[in-house]
Amino acid sequence: MDGQWTIEDVPGAIQGKALVQRAISNSFNVIVAPGGPYINMAVSVRFKPISGREDASGGIIFRFADGRYYLIRANALEDNFNLYYFDRSAWFAFLTGGRFEITGASTKAPALGAWHTLRIAAQATTSKAG
Repeated sequence: MDGQWTIEDVPGAIQGKALVQRAISNSFNVIVAPGGPYINMAVSVRFKPISGREDASGGIIFRFADGRYYLIRANALEDNFNLYYFDRSAWFAFLTGGRFEITGASTKAPALGAWHTLRIAAQATTSKAG
């Protein structure tokens, strides 16, 4: 969706190649996997924060539809690991600015220049009448 993405040779990457984001002027750099919708899923990302003045993070966006989505993110500059819900619909954005932190943890930052793995699994909820 945004960013300057290339596949490059990166030491330590699986098979020596990695998807690298090089843009420095975007607010958020996001790449979206094709397909969907997905009801049940497990996604993992291996990321290496290289640098940043305001942000050096990696994360996974999931359940992305109609301006609503969840984001799990680890940020090397803020020493945190958070799960967010975003809703860009008019009423929610008016009340919250569009973002709501569901939960988070103050944790040791993912070190710049080191590989880290995030994994999220989501399962559809079911309800049975009766």
